[in-house]
Amino acid sequence: MAAFVQTISTLAGWLQFDRFHDSELHVSGATTSARLSIFSAPQLRQVFVQPNEHIRELYIYKTAIEYLPRGLRNMANLEILQVCAGKLSQFNLGSLSSSQRFSLVDLSSNRVASLVGIGNTVNIGMLELSGNELSVVDMAFFRQIENLTYLNLEANRIARIECSQPVSFASLAQLSMAENQLSSFQTPGMEFPVLVDLLLAGNNLTSIPRNLAKYPALQRLDLNRNKIVLADLASIRLARNMDSLWLGENRITSIICSSPVSHDRLKIILLNKNQLERLNFSGCNFPNMTTLAVRSNKFTVVPSNVFQLLPGVRINLEGHQFPCADLLSYSKELKDRKIIVNSVWGSAPCPTKGGFFIGSQEKACCVE
Repeated sequence: MAAFVQTISTLAGWLQFDRFHDSELHVSGATTSARLSIFSAPQLRQVFVQPNEHIRELYIYKTAIEYLPRGLRNMANLEILQVCAGKLSQFNLGSLSSSQRFSLVDLSSNRVASLVGIGNTVNIGMLELSGNELSVVDMAFFRQIENLTYLNLEANRIARIECSQPVSFASLAQLSMAENQLSSFQTPGMEFPVLVDLLLAGNNLTSIPRNLAKYPALQRLDLNRNKIVLADLASIRLARNMDSLWLGENRITSIICSSPVSHDRLKIILLNKNQLERLNFSGCNFPNMTTLAVRSNKFTVVPSNVFQLLPGVRINLEGHQFPCADLLSYSKELKDRKIIVNSVWGSAPCPTKGGFFIGSQEKACCVE
């Protein structure tokens, strides 16, 4: 097989095995294809690579591999490495060389439960570790990865993050720890000067993190599908660049600003599928808010003070049944699409039996 790979590579820039049945794969230094892919190799347990200057992209999917390929650090020009849906139990930086320049290392959907550091640094732009078995993550491990712009730790078993040494993530723009088991998100010893997206959906958080001053460039905070009951918007005061706050599918019964907060960058708040019966933005000055999504909560009447406090906002109230008399008092806002409610088009009947036209074809549905 090694001889075949070497020979056939002279004829193709991309060499791909849709199915591979051997338990070992040897790749010689004379293999000249720029891209080598193995997409299904359930018997493959080891990959051996001789020093190679030609291969730039290596894809290995659905194997029985427990370790990264032997000789990987000798692939001088390798830029993309994907070893996915296998049996890797650890990510050892010693498998990589400090002279390599990776745009992407993807080890998703393995069994990685530990991160093993080394004495020198490596260069990885995007690191994908989703769908593994990490439970505690020492963020100091990532000090050894230069130029890291994207880190995905989604769908592990992470219950705690810690930091044994101070670290500043000088290039990290997106961090996802969604779909884990975090009950708090405290980051002592860590700085995130350019982080734009922080994704914490699907955890066990009970409040909006209060340490947002560590994220001066933060624009989007995703807290969907957590266990938040009280949403204190004063927590975002120091996230001066935030424009989107996602709080959907929590258990929120109240929105408050425990102390007055003014935020001129915030544009979007998503609160769909919570337990809200009313809205209270007293003390919140968000002059540039454009979107407030509160679909499928527990409103029985249209919240009355939203437009006084948020004059430029559009509010989505779909998923509620409002009295027709209540909705009629907001006819102008409905026609201007400042309020969006359950509606039907044309001659279709409203399931609530009541309704009135808010345009030539659209009918707002309500309860008589």
